Amino acid sequence: MSVYTNIALQLWSCHEDAENDLEGTLRRLAETGINGFEHFKVPDMSREDYAALIKRYGMSVPSIHLGYELLLERWEEYCDYLLPLGLKRIVMPGWHPQDDEQYYRFVEGFDALGRKIRAAGADLLYHNHIVEFTDCKKDGKAYWFRMAEDCPEIAFQLDCYWATLGGCDVMEMLEKYPDRIRSLHIKNGKGDHPSCDVDKGVIDFEPVLARAEQLGMDWTVLEFEAEPKDTYGFCENAVGYIRGLKK
Repeated sequence: MSVYTNIALQLWSCHEDAENDLEGTLRRLAETGINGFEHFKVPDMSREDYAALIKRYGMSVPSIHLGYELLLERWEEYCDYLLPLGLKRIVMPGWHPQDDEQYYRFVEGFDALGRKIRAAGADLLYHNHIVEFTDCKKDGKAYWFRMAEDCPEIAFQLDCYWATLGGCDVMEMLEKYPDRIRSLHIKNGKGDHPSCDVDKGVIDFEPVLARAEQLGMDWTVLEFEAEPKDTYGFCENAVGYIRGLKK
């Protein structure tokens, strides 16, 4: 398993296509070289039909991206459906407390949820945006770093671009938290919100991916948020770039 060969797309990057024509979307992604995806919902089909569909296009589903409230209500359903298909990680996109009281209430619940999901056979990962590095500070420490200390049951999917815009150095974070950061969202940009090709933004991903490989990460997860979107062109470029880095 290698971050250079196992390249997934966060399927929200083309969610309208996926919701309207999941099979056609997977076929187009497979044509770009993508061989996995991070889903954002359980498809409206039987697990057997879904397993046959992803097998048809040589795909894997290493992770799924779900909001906090949905996770609290339905995590067992998602585990029952997806764990037999190879799911390893349930990823929750950032939930942003406004103060310390909200923060402590959230981390207590999230830590407990992480223990339940681990007992079921998957890992619960927290996915950051920018505010985790700029907001809800205590003693000068932003709440991503507080969470890393306060929530031992939780690992992280590091969105490299948002962390960079939040003033962090991705390589330094990988060195400091090698056992906590289990997945990377590979997204790049020119210093503002819109995405760009992976090899053309402010982050040099060559050392980042080399370190991820050394740490034993098994998937690269791409994300693309530019408008207007050419997600498939982005994927083709990214796959060529990443696989070209393999030594």
